[in-house]
Amino acid sequence: MGKRIFSYLFILLISFSSAEVGAWLGVQTLRKRLVFYNAPLLSTYDDYMRNRDPVLGWPSVKMLREQCDPSGSRPIPSYPTAGTACISLYGDSFTWSDSVVDSAAWSNQLSLLRHCRVSNYGVPGYGTDQAFLRFEQNMGDEAPIVLLNHFSGDIRRNVTQLRNLTSDDDYLLLKPRFILEGHSLKLIPLLLPSCEDAEAIANHPEKTLPYEHFAPGGSTGIVRAAFPYSLSLLKALGNEHIRAKLADIPVWEPYYHPTHPSQALDITYGIMQKFIELARARGKTPLVTIIPNAHDIEFFRAHGRWTYSPLIERLEKEAVPHFDFGPELLKRMNDLEVCSLMEQGNCYGHYNSEGYKLMAEVLDRYLTETAVGKSLN
Repeated sequence: MGKRIFSYLFILLISFSSAEVGAWLGVQTLRKRLVFYNAPLLSTYDDYMRNRDPVLGWPSVKMLREQCDPSGSRPIPSYPTAGTACISLYGDSFTWSDSVVDSAAWSNQLSLLRHCRVSNYGVPGYGTDQAFLRFEQNMGDEAPIVLLNHFSGDIRRNVTQLRNLTSDDDYLLLKPRFILEGHSLKLIPLLLPSCEDAEAIANHPEKTLPYEHFAPGGSTGIVRAAFPYSLSLLKALGNEHIRAKLADIPVWEPYYHPTHPSQALDITYGIMQKFIELARARGKTPLVTIIPNAHDIEFFRAHGRWTYSPLIERLEKEAVPHFDFGPELLKRMNDLEVCSLMEQGNCYGHYNSEGYKLMAEVLDRYLTETAVGKSLN
């Protein structure tokens, strides 16, 4: 009898161990897909504090020194002289033009089409909030036309203080954000943590970041992986990335709903309003643009609407000058597979050189046909 019980227990142990190994492997796969919280490494804290931007978080001192020209713009090979821009761009990696060399960035390609320098102040990883704040900080921007470029996924970045909750970066990345107080925006500045504070933030963002929408254990379903890993996998089923995958929608689509608990739509629209007001106060012609990626284009082809349609409707209702790249890119693509315009090996990543060229062409046409471009004449 005792041997039989021992045999049963041994079989159970082997079965449990096998299940846990499989669950552990599943957890490691999902970590990279942001289902589980990946706490940033603090061994780089001193380097982080030396290199970070004290207002925006990044670009780092190293990035500005190694990848930007003296004005802080990405180099524009066709018009390299800083201080001569006719247009300036602000935004994230879709503005910076990740995945291509300087000459293929859409800022440089638009410079060739417009016959003048188009400065590129985009920074990879930015939310719309940081892009606006970079414009606010850049008092030396000489361009008469300024663009705030909003990639559709930026709406999630606008409701976070810790980028590590929405990206797989290994090093600490804190950022400022705006919150709503009544009908007004209030800036929550970038934190300046001591090493001890940084450790507390990294280990327990849900306790240390009161304005963090993506805090572990919250409504987004981000959890910490721990033994038993099979239980962690079960908890992960509530993660918004999993829910979006099952619903076959981009993870940012719900954030454009006016009733979303993050208030992301109202905050994003409010940031755009502030950009328009500040640009005009500085005597500049402002334009807000919306940049889709492959997720958005496929969603439109399947549902007949853009993931960010509520934002477009708000901009149109309030007569905010804006340009939606989506419909024009779709027209030019015809029956092309969307992946043909995206970086190799990552259809849902950034555009390739042909995609950025197409962006430059459709925006050039818009500028040529509207009062925005004519203001240069």
